[in-house]
Amino acid sequence: MSEVGRRIILIVQHERFTTKQHGYQLEYLTLDLSGNIAVSGYHSSRRTYIDLYSGNNSDSRDKLKLFYSKEFEKYSYYWYRYVSFLDKNVSSKLVTCIGDKIEIIDTKDESKVLPSCRVNGRTTCLAVREGEIFIGLRVSQTVLVFNNDLKETKYIRIKGIEDGDWPRDLQVITDAVFVCTQYGRVLSLSVYDGSIVSEYTDTTAMYAGAWSIAVSEEMNLVAVLWGRRRIIVYSLNKNKSFLVFDVDNDVTRIRISDRDRMIIIGNKKTGEIQMYSLKQLFSFEAMKWTLAYIVSPDECEELQKFFGVTEEEIQRRLEAGDEDNKLSYKQKTVRKMGCLLTVIEEKGHLNPYNVDILTDAVSTLGDKNHNPDLKGPMEGYSLYGNEPSPLGLLSHGVVEAAEARRTEELESGRRMEGYHSKRKGWRLTLHETTVQGEPLSLSSYTSRKTIITKVGGTLEISNTGILLVIPPNALPSDKDEHEIHMRYIPRRAVKDQVKCFSSNSTAVVEIFPNLSLQHSVRLSLPHCLVLQQNLERKAKIFASHHEKGTHLFWEEQKDVSYHIEDTTCIMLLNSFSWYKYCIDDEIVIAKKIVVYTAAQEPKPHDDVVRIEVGCYPDLPGQEEDIPGGQNLVVAHKKILYFLKSEKQHPLQISLNDIFPSGWQCRRTSNFTDTLSKKIPYSKISREFGDSCVYILEKSSHAAGMPLCVFTASQDKDVEMDNIAVQLAVNLQVIEKVPPNIGVTGNQCESSLLKAETNITKSGVKLEIPGTGVELKIPPNALEGNGEDHLIGMRIIPCRIIEDQVTSLSSNACTAVEVYPHTISLRQPAKLKLPHCLAFYEDSYLRARIFTNYQIGGAQPSGRKIQN
Repeated sequence: MSEVGRRIILIVQHERFTTKQHGYQLEYLTLDLSGNIAVSGYHSSRRTYIDLYSGNNSDSRDKLKLFYSKEFEKYSYYWYRYVSFLDKNVSSKLVTCIGDKIEIIDTKDESKVLPSCRVNGRTTCLAVREGEIFIGLRVSQTVLVFNNDLKETKYIRIKGIEDGDWPRDLQVITDAVFVCTQYGRVLSLSVYDGSIVSEYTDTTAMYAGAWSIAVSEEMNLVAVLWGRRRIIVYSLNKNKSFLVFDVDNDVTRIRISDRDRMIIIGNKKTGEIQMYSLKQLFSFEAMKWTLAYIVSPDECEELQKFFGVTEEEIQRRLEAGDEDNKLSYKQKTVRKMGCLLTVIEEKGHLNPYNVDILTDAVSTLGDKNHNPDLKGPMEGYSLYGNEPSPLGLLSHGVVEAAEARRTEELESGRRMEGYHSKRKGWRLTLHETTVQGEPLSLSSYTSRKTIITKVGGTLEISNTGILLVIPPNALPSDKDEHEIHMRYIPRRAVKDQVKCFSSNSTAVVEIFPNLSLQHSVRLSLPHCLVLQQNLERKAKIFASHHEKGTHLFWEEQKDVSYHIEDTTCIMLLNSFSWYKYCIDDEIVIAKKIVVYTAAQEPKPHDDVVRIEVGCYPDLPGQEEDIPGGQNLVVAHKKILYFLKSEKQHPLQISLNDIFPSGWQCRRTSNFTDTLSKKIPYSKISREFGDSCVYILEKSSHAAGMPLCVFTASQDKDVEMDNIAVQLAVNLQVIEKVPPNIGVTGNQCESSLLKAETNITKSGVKLEIPGTGVELKIPPNALEGNGEDHLIGMRIIPCRIIEDQVTSLSSNACTAVEVYPHTISLRQPAKLKLPHCLAFYEDSYLRARIFTNYQIGGAQPSGRKIQN
């Protein structure tokens, strides 16, 4: 085993493996958020067991103790038992499966009668995501999904794998399912349709077949166990490996602890649970061990030239070791790379505190033909696309570890001589967001720019609430004018690391260039929280002054003055940079979210349709990140207040009606109530919302596409407006009504949603193309002397003028403004406005028409038109 593989923090082993009893084997392990570990396995007599280890004393690892253990009698002819915590916040309830049986266990009171069920197949693995249980089946390309009552809610058909292959191990994050298959493949799947998003491969080409997988969404890591003894760590977003280390033989499972920043493995034969510190794995020795595998032969030769290492020096090193003529080409390349790094280290070019010189070398050599002027260790992306190279990721981890050690030694009064860091003020933590400043394309996010002179000015991103006000003489006086840029960064790109109800509920912007301001400027950023009125409103302001091409490093700005209003936070800034803020969780009552219905555009003869009902924070740009992406058409949206609750009430989605009656919601044998589904409290309170899927099937006598009516609510016992809304999706017209009309406010000033023309005595027909909005003015209808008039019409999004009465038909009709308001008509004009409702046949259709008159800066007053 390598030195890397020996960096074990703790080994835990049950006494059943240390006594003279034989025949026990470890099969499965999982973790909860408190660091508790659940282990399951079996005996040769087909008895199975579950052990629980406490992780509450993780600061003192020697105190990690067994607090629950149970053995089960054999169940039919099945051997393998799998276990997980039912709720990652509660260690007393477990979900376990063996063979075709799934059951829930209360470790504190085993006499309780808890749900259990059977499935049509043999279970092979399980994973739990808040409120959902995912079960893999043997000889089946299917993952079943259950709720906490063991009612089957849906299934995921794995696409793109061979017949006879099945999930051997399973991990689930927000919008993806990761499976390790029986044939040794590691796949990232869409949680919505089971399609393959990406595949992870053994980059070392030493062992065949993956055995287990672990995923950390918080740290952006994927760890795969290959051949039961080699672990490769990848970037979650891009399947690029950047850490390799070997472990003991016969390891059967691997997991990642976000809480303790550890990789945890279980040994099948010895029953040992071994913990590896990620902080120690990101070390100088780990870097050299990893580079020996991931650097290609061509890169090895270039590094050799870059550092001036001769072939004779490498050969002397090779001859000093044990020669094995049976080594493969890959193994020989690994040996040569290891010797090269040893020579580089001996020459004094490389040590744990200047490890980034290797990144300089690879980056410079990789890009010298494309950009000879390129400088800096993190600007060479050509070797690995638009992502930092595995070498860069690993070496940054080493720099961080070296800086942490240096800090510890300085605090204890000892100095580390010869330490130099080219990135003063730069940090990278394993859990920090890896969004770089410069590589982001301005076209990717909403942005604005303007020229500001000495008299000052404003910069606003329309329909977002983001406003920058620059007073006179605030900018440097070396120029008469400056070009100022500001762009809005979607919240999914910059997640809050502190998880609470107010997380991810405020806007993030970047303002550049970084100028030395002579006076404070005022920045207004929106939020989507409902705040208490009588308490002091506190917040923390953060800025990231990271260098070009490096990672975000958020620091609290305690000297920034601010004022929190009901919908925005106004802050006074003395410099330009990246800015975000977090509102004190204690003053928050609710979160304003958008609940939506969406569906794929149906085809005339479709017998099965898929409808998605979901939610996201009411922040600009969030609607672009709804699950399903561009394949879905948003049919209906409404604002809902999601309440902060100690009981953590989820968002309940109910399918109330389907018209015509020939359509029905798909049901499964194990799940009788498919009409009511839940979005977990934590998905809305701490993350970016979620969605649930309804599959509708058409019977032989049904005619046309269906109309569905849904209700979204949280808690009926709470007296507050907008905690329950009704939504609809009409599949008959979904492809005809543009989703932006009456729904979003991002394009209300767009030329696509307004039209203008000159009107004469002969009348005019004015329409907004593609929207169904049409205005017909008859001849001689205008009052006046017959001169031409410019007349215009624009659509007003429903989010700006929401209906005050909450019902199914609320915000389902288009609103427009016809201008100028000073024009009077002798004869009525005909205005045609679309809606997204469907009606009962032979029903009497009624509506109320409203108009708004607004004079100067006064508030608009609604007035019903009687005729």
